[in-house]
Amino acid sequence: VNLAGIGIARANHRASIHDFEANVNQLIRDIQVAYWHLYHSKANVDANENFVTEARVTWQKEVSKRGLGASSLPQVAQAREQYERFRQELARSRRRCLTAERTLKQLLGMPGATEFRVIPDQKPLTDFVDVHWEAALSEALVNRPEIASQRESIRTAEIDYEKATNGLCPDV
Repeated sequence: VNLAGIGIARANHRASIHDFEANVNQLIRDIQVAYWHLYHSKANVDANENFVTEARVTWQKEVSKRGLGASSLPQVAQAREQYERFRQELARSRRRCLTAERTLKQLLGMPGATEFRVIPDQKPLTDFVDVHWEAALSEALVNRPEIASQRESIRTAEIDYEKATNGLCPDV
């Protein structure tokens, strides 16, 4: 009973260490998600830039054909409208990319309003990864800091319970 306070303190300390590990794991996960979001946003910008270039070429061809009498005014107008639509989508995708970049900078603790750009260069894995799910589940149950923290909370409650039940016994 005299050591119950020390046992509770130890369990609480271990629980706080596990909580810290869980927070670090969550931060790493958030950074990974933000990085891949930026990667895909950048790829989307690149694709939209190609679409705009192709639409501009098509529109210019239609204008040239119209000058030669081989195209009609509605075809030129349709090509111009498509070009303008792609330009608007390019502007939206650039804004989304900048937002994704600011989010990643914020998670990394970098100042957001700098001229330093974060450009993702790591490509996603394309190889097949064979995961042994039973082993992964058992390892997660043993090593997950959130679960370990809850185990320590249970241990604290057990020590409190033992202290309370032993406190009811007479002193000898």
